[in-house]
Amino acid sequence: KIIIVGEWDKTLEEPCSVLFGSTMVPAQQLKPGVISVICPPSPLPCTVQVQIVSPDGHIVSGGTREEGEYHTFTYKDHSSPTSWLSVVNTNFHHSLINRLEALESQVQILSSKRFAGDLQHKLCCIALRILSAMPKAMSLPPAPRGLRLIHLAAAIGYSKLVLLLLRFTHLSECNPSCMDDMGNNAVVWACVGGNPNTVYLLLKYYPYLQTSRDGWGRPLRSVYKAGMKRKRGETAARTIQLHYRTYRQRMEVKNAAATRIQAKFRGYKQQCHFEQVRRAVIVIQQTYRDRVRSRIVPATSSTKEVAAKTIQRRWRQRAKSSTSPITLYRIFNLARN
Repeated sequence: KIIIVGEWDKTLEEPCSVLFGSTMVPAQQLKPGVISVICPPSPLPCTVQVQIVSPDGHIVSGGTREEGEYHTFTYKDHSSPTSWLSVVNTNFHHSLINRLEALESQVQILSSKRFAGDLQHKLCCIALRILSAMPKAMSLPPAPRGLRLIHLAAAIGYSKLVLLLLRFTHLSECNPSCMDDMGNNAVVWACVGGNPNTVYLLLKYYPYLQTSRDGWGRPLRSVYKAGMKRKRGETAARTIQLHYRTYRQRMEVKNAAATRIQAKFRGYKQQCHFEQVRRAVIVIQQTYRDRVRSRIVPATSSTKEVAAKTIQRRWRQRAKSSTSPITLYRIFNLARN
């Protein structure tokens, strides 16, 4: 089932259809702009164009290849070991929790009890509570891709959970000999995950599984080498990411320290510059005051007498010379002033 969300015509009426390549399938409009459709099967892995068709046969959304706005859907190939045995621990954790929830709803055990410890210990407690209340002849819900609890726990590498599940081998959910949809048992999944402890645990209690092969006929040794190689690569990648993250954190700390030092140095330089300017202003003000004081000399009685005698002497000298009366008058006024 696929949910298609887009901004096509909001007035699209039912029954609309979706065109996957050349295959037309009916769709259901949940609300304006949201359509639910069942994807048609494809015999081969391929990428097809997806278009929404109105009841009158008009293409509402999807665009064309020439416009560069067309939408595609990719059919993946799950028949190869590379795609089927691709182990992503996050996905397996989610699948394991979903499987436990499905079994819990099937057994109808509802409890709000909280368990302490790490995730593996909590899963062990929940699985023990569910499997203890599960009868032998009980019909279980189908597992996605045929992956049961024993397969998921072996792929993740939860040895404690695997050891707990081996106590309930009368159930198909916990039998290590059971196969998934592609013919892989629990030992194969433990080898794929690169978990030597889980592989040793399963082969210790079930040594006949040493001759097991995966769904493509490869022996356990080849599957285990490929799984360990992939796990070493993931470990190296995580180590590199951790070192890079640590390096970035250290660089951020150094950059922050350098920024603080620069800010303090900037403040110190500004303070020194301000002090220099203040001292220069003080020196200029002091020099200006000294010059003004040197020009303005307070007049005393002795300086007044000397000035008067000098003026009188100059007046007598000019008076003895042939000077016009106007000039004498000016000199007299000057002397009087």
